[in-house]
Amino acid sequence: MVSFNLGITLRLNSKYNESIIIFEEILKSKLNDRDPAPSLMEHFRNYHYKACLEISYNYEKLKDYKKALEYMNLAKTKYQFQDICGTCFEQAKKEIESRVKFLRNQKKEKQDNQLRPKNK
Repeated sequence: MVSFNLGITLRLNSKYNESIIIFEEILKSKLNDRDPAPSLMEHFRNYHYKACLEISYNYEKLKDYKKALEYMNLAKTKYQFQDICGTCFEQAKKEIESRVKFLRNQKKEKQDNQLRPKNK
């Protein structure tokens, strides 16, 4: 999908806000997440799930960990990973859990740094 590739390209070129806009449009779309994927390693396209992950990556780069976590939560709840493979579900679940843990740590570290007195 052209929009998805454009969003990734924007992120890779540090145009995070522009990338978020592209992926937000995908989230608003009525694309079928269960469209067949072109790869043998993936069964379905998972447009909405992957858009949530990409938005989360962009917010992480912007150091907005609260928003990054918000979109990981959407990937976990509203736009869940679609597949026919139980192992694939488990892998996706573990990846989300790992990423959420990482983002929570980053958010806490950022908050702690903001609370520390600045040396003059």
